[in-house]
Amino acid sequence: MNVELIDQIKQNMEQRTTEELLAIWIQNNRKKWSDEAFEAIIRVLTERGVYLPNQQDPSEAAQRRYVGYAGFWRRWVAFVIDSIALNMFFGAVFFIVIRMFSHPEIWVWLQLYGSLFGIIMSWLYFALMESSTQQATVGKRAMNIVVTDLEGNQISFGRATGRYFARYISSAILLIGYIMAAFTAKKQALHDIITSCLVIEE
Repeated sequence: MNVELIDQIKQNMEQRTTEELLAIWIQNNRKKWSDEAFEAIIRVLTERGVYLPNQQDPSEAAQRRYVGYAGFWRRWVAFVIDSIALNMFFGAVFFIVIRMFSHPEIWVWLQLYGSLFGIIMSWLYFALMESSTQQATVGKRAMNIVVTDLEGNQISFGRATGRYFARYISSAILLIGYIMAAFTAKKQALHDIITSCLVIEE
């Protein structure tokens, strides 16, 4: 492809609305639009944060919904909702355990195994829900965002597990891994990049 021609066409395409560009991309009229024009359209839409499935024939995706990448603040609110839900669950479990077992040694048990229990339950919560057909936790469902692979497909439990534990890397570097979602082209946090995932608006 002619790179200079793509850049010239891209400047013209930037004057069009996102809806117009999506319509052209979906129709896939190769007689009217050149390969360079389609490449320019894809670049403009990507810069605008529009998610496009990685498909050879865009016309096959005509019935799909094309939405933007989930931004930092939307993801943050979803995380807060999930944190509240998990803390309520943990609190209820610990309350029941304390009521059932009044022996002083229960406090030693909670100190030794409470954190491990929290990590395991948090892992299962995020990994199971994000790899389910819903593709989202309670918080993400509330914010209408889902987790996908780079082609927009449901992720496996293994990848969801990797994504969960990769979050510890995002946290370890002063939360910079999370903040990256506000600046990367596809709104990916570090743990998304590591596991080749996207968080998109539903």
